[in-house]
Amino acid sequence: MLVQVRLGNQIIAQGGTKMDVKKHELLKFIKSSTNLTRDQILNLVDEDYDLIYEILDGLNPKLDYFDCILQWRLSSICDFSIRPNFGKYFAEEFFPTGFICGDMYVLSAISGGGKTSMGIQIATTLATGKNFYSDLKKETKACVFYVSLEQNKKQIEARVIANLSAIYLGKPILSYSGILSGQDTFSNEFSNALLIYSTIQNNLRILDFDYFNKTPTVEELCMALEYELSALPKNMKKLVIVDRYENIIGGTSNNDDKVARELKNFAVKENVPILVQAQMSKNAIESAKTSDGKFNVDKLSASSLKGTSGLEHHASGVMILVPDNVMSGESKRITLIQPKNRYGKNESMKFNFLGPCGLFTQHVETRGRKKKENLEDDSQISNLD
Repeated sequence: MLVQVRLGNQIIAQGGTKMDVKKHELLKFIKSSTNLTRDQILNLVDEDYDLIYEILDGLNPKLDYFDCILQWRLSSICDFSIRPNFGKYFAEEFFPTGFICGDMYVLSAISGGGKTSMGIQIATTLATGKNFYSDLKKETKACVFYVSLEQNKKQIEARVIANLSAIYLGKPILSYSGILSGQDTFSNEFSNALLIYSTIQNNLRILDFDYFNKTPTVEELCMALEYELSALPKNMKKLVIVDRYENIIGGTSNNDDKVARELKNFAVKENVPILVQAQMSKNAIESAKTSDGKFNVDKLSASSLKGTSGLEHHASGVMILVPDNVMSGESKRITLIQPKNRYGKNESMKFNFLGPCGLFTQHVETRGRKKKENLEDDSQISNLD
């Protein structure tokens, strides 16, 4: 099969496979822009996209039209997007752009609705690049800074270890409460999960109240993050998670968006995405509640966030976890809605949530006769249903 890349009627690249075309584009562009030998270029194409990025970053910006085309294509080949591995549907339909550098995102829910658990699973799947329950073949790895302004480092580490046992080892046996109480620390599952955690601590940095020595202002928070980020390679994928927004001094203000504005400016300046976890307002929760205790998702919006509307305004995306009040075995059903998405559709998706270990798995509908192609996915989460 011959793969061709056309610009109008002109063939600008072709090869036997898509990978051949990508390599052809890389070779042609890098050869015309650097003094590397052919063998060095071939090694780069096969192995080291980070070094390719550094080369592109240092090139003369005065490019002609075709070089600009190639730069856009090279960016997509090197794939600098940051996509948490919850599953194929999440990555390709619900959140296809991933976290974009320089943007701020918000994850919200009612109190105890799973914000921290989802933030932890985002962090662990990115730090390891693995998720036992995912049907997504492509993995994304990144260095995650988890700023915990609600729980201390030991509490967050217990959640991380419990979640790692599930997503990395496929054993949702540990609970973070059992780890904190000491009950689960004598098991093999704990030993194995702790070993995994010890190997990824460079990719998962936890900053809590003790790190700041007090409740931080947004300036103190940004200064600390700038210092931590400066020690990492420029081309490394990074994500900052702030849990919670209300615990930054001034974060609960109803008439000043300074905290949201400064966080957004920091994301732009450092070229890093920020995910902020925030509460919903009491008025929004009460107005969305139905008589049977469930929630009408049509009454929830990006303006349902607690505090100033500045958080909604400066965010490129807002996601809200909504409990369905449906149990399936030991797991709860939770719907994740996306009332604001600057880069795509306002989608929703359902998760099974196993609270003790903070495990989210994509929910697969099994009403009626199961489709053949869903059997494998169903078997992955059968222990949660």
